[in-house]
Amino acid sequence: MSVRAVYNDFNVVKVIYTRHVEDKFIQEKYVFQLGITKHHIKQTLLNPVKQDNTRGEKITAIGHIDEDHELVVIYRKEKPDKRIIITFFPAKKDRYAAKLLP
Repeated sequence: MSVRAVYNDFNVVKVIYTRHVEDKFIQEKYVFQLGITKHHIKQTLLNPVKQDNTRGEKITAIGHIDEDHELVVIYRKEKPDKRIIITFFPAKKDRYAAKLLP
């Protein structure tokens, strides 16, 4: 796992990437094709377009990649200042956002 610190209005949030997430950055073609970076994941955590907290411990956040795609990030909030990224994937615009609560 790798750890990164994200600054959010004077609060530091530790972002931990699981081995699965780290492997996706290396192995998945769409990561390169769409230019997905850890910065995109951090931005999605801090400023999601939509967010769903109804799945127990797992939180789904949706962010913007480009005109046609959104970034879906599934994570767990360990402490007020710690987020563990479980997985991420791109989706066609509004595919998942429309299914989440407003």
